[in-house]
Amino acid sequence: MDLISLSAVNAKSPYKIDSDQSGSFFFVTDKQRPYHVAFIEDPLFYEHGIYQYCLDTDVHAEADGHVYEVVVALMEEFFKSSAKGLLYVCDSMDGRQAARNRLFNRWFNSYADRDKYLLFQREVPYEGVLQYVSLIVRRDHPEVQPITASFDRVLSNIKYAYK
Repeated sequence: MDLISLSAVNAKSPYKIDSDQSGSFFFVTDKQRPYHVAFIEDPLFYEHGIYQYCLDTDVHAEADGHVYEVVVALMEEFFKSSAKGLLYVCDSMDGRQAARNRLFNRWFNSYADRDKYLLFQREVPYEGVLQYVSLIVRRDHPEVQPITASFDRVLSNIKYAYK
């Protein structure tokens, strides 16, 4: 499924965005920091068409407000697609998941059109590490109730499996 129009994103983005055959996106900041962005259908939520959002860089990134602008451009295009929701799990490989969660919340709360969306957030212990998981759904989506019920059910199962 083509979720995102690259030309529409590039019309809004401060950085040139490229994509590959898999539908992943790439950009490089003014400070030469490479970023990779992907939208991957999550198999735990497959029946509801929920995609996991991945934002990754190979280097320790310095603060760059333009990265926020790229994220917004990509997400706005994502929500124009037939996808039903966006799942974000803060990477915990380096123990900085709480900082990533705070940044995600700051970006979401500063987004001008945030009232169009519902944000559901959970903290889930998984294999001894506290995971921060967020789900964004358009407020006007007709399947909000079953989507959020599935989100809570899946996370509860994970939470109880790793107590």
